[in-house]
Parts: sequence; structure tokens; C-alpha cells
Amino acid sequence: AEYVKFLSEPGKLASLMLAVGMLGFLGKYFEERGW
Repeated sequence: AEYVKFLSEPGKLASLMLAVGMLGFLGKYFEERGW
């Protein structure tokens, strides 16, 4: 059960970074489209 706890932190961080990156990319994309 320890390794699950160890993996969950980097996993959460990675998913958070991915979500922020996606939001930033979409915002840039729509801004260029003039939305």
C-alpha cells in the first residue's frame, strides 16, 4: 500500500500539469481564432 501512496503524488502532479497545459493551449487556440 506504500508504493500506491508514493505513486499517487507524482500522478496527481502530472495530471494537474497536463490539465493546466491543456487549458493554456485551448485558451491560446481560441484567442487566435477570435473567440
